[in-house]
Amino acid sequence: MTDFITDRRLPFFWGLSNGVVVLAVAGAFWLGVAAWYAPQMLFIAAALVLVCVLGAFVLAARRLRVRAQGFHPGAKNLSEAWRAEGRRVRNHYLVVVVLEVLGIWLAVALCLYFKRPDLIVPCIAIVVSLHFAPLASLFQVRAYYFTAAAGTAAALGGLITDNGVARSMVVGTALAVVMWVSAWYLLANAELLAEKQVTRFKDI
Repeated sequence: MTDFITDRRLPFFWGLSNGVVVLAVAGAFWLGVAAWYAPQMLFIAAALVLVCVLGAFVLAARRLRVRAQGFHPGAKNLSEAWRAEGRRVRNHYLVVVVLEVLGIWLAVALCLYFKRPDLIVPCIAIVVSLHFAPLASLFQVRAYYFTAAAGTAAALGGLITDNGVARSMVVGTALAVVMWVSAWYLLANAELLAEKQVTRFKDI
């Protein structure tokens, strides 16, 4: 085993900080979707919440990234085993993202084909939520199963709502909450999650 860093938790702090930012931005996007359909006063309130919460998460992620100081995935002093694991994770992640994009495209196409544009938002929400299930296994973050299940449940609940505007507002708000709760979980449990990963890769 090549000991290229003093604290072997650093790579995982680095990865978790990325996850927090992605989830924070995703939550902001979904709240923006909800706000788009909201009355003007609610739109303004949602915009303020969006800016404040997103800013707080980005700052928190930055502090977590600072804890990973001394590590960079492109560093030349990484062991070959670490490089191989990094390539495996990146390749699998790329496959998941491509499938997610294709799923979104298919969902939108079907909604338009059947002349149900009002279902586009919840259908996209289902695809986005489900893509967290394979990420839970890939990144060994079991909380992503919650993200997948809660997001899918919220989107399915939106499908049974009669009013199209209300449907988009409900789904957008619910997905924002799910994403931000998931981001908070990563921050609150960063130490534990990193320790578990170190144990998992102790032979690398």
